Amino acid sequence: MERSRKIVNLAFVVVVLLTGCEERLPSGDSFSEAPGGSRSALVKAVLQGDIDVASRLLANGEDVDRKHWGITLLGHAILSRSCDSDMVQLPISHGASLDADSNEGTPLTIAATTGKQLCFDLLLKAGAKKRGATSSGESFLHSAVSGRNSNIVRWAIEAGEDVNFPNKEGATPLMTAAYLGAHEIVDVIVSAGGDVNLSDNNGNTAADYALLGGNKDIPEKLPRQ
Repeated sequence: MERSRKIVNLAFVVVVLLTGCEERLPSGDSFSEAPGGSRSALVKAVLQGDIDVASRLLANGEDVDRKHWGITLLGHAILSRSCDSDMVQLPISHGASLDADSNEGTPLTIAATTGKQLCFDLLLKAGAKKRGATSSGESFLHSAVSGRNSNIVRWAIEAGEDVNFPNKEGATPLMTAAYLGAHEIVDVIVSAGGDVNLSDNNGNTAADYALLGGNKDIPEKLPRQ
């Protein structure tokens, strides 16, 4: 029973990763105020896809790299519902830092976590390079796996991400992929050297994560040696 409880707790961590950052932001009247009383009309415009208002605010001197809820404007542009090229290019055209760290990692990390290929490609084309970790200790590859985009996962591995890097709970990217039932990503990580024998801080393997996620066919891809 105790072992099952620990697995469930770790699964919750995985689920939190999959929750869009936008959903964690204040809503309603509180949306106009960021912590400390700073106005965030610019962020609100970006998240709502109102590029005209966002453009005017930036033209009036709003700080493009100011963080709201621990995330830069470029990060919020990626998190916006549309995440279209114009909205992402807006802060970039105003000199936004392409590699700024935030609570959710760098802009590349945020794009990887959301699995948004368009945003990811735009950032790379603009010159983004830094693969940042999140404040919760997730590596860039963990974030890419959570985004369920196999192309970004492959890019991360080719860029040098450690396929066996554990987060604070000892969970590897393979464990996250197994829990999500991401068959293709599981195959990609295993082929790249993902160790199926590793266990997290509570002794749970990738196969355990797969079963917890209801993915009974994943363990057969993970034969322990």
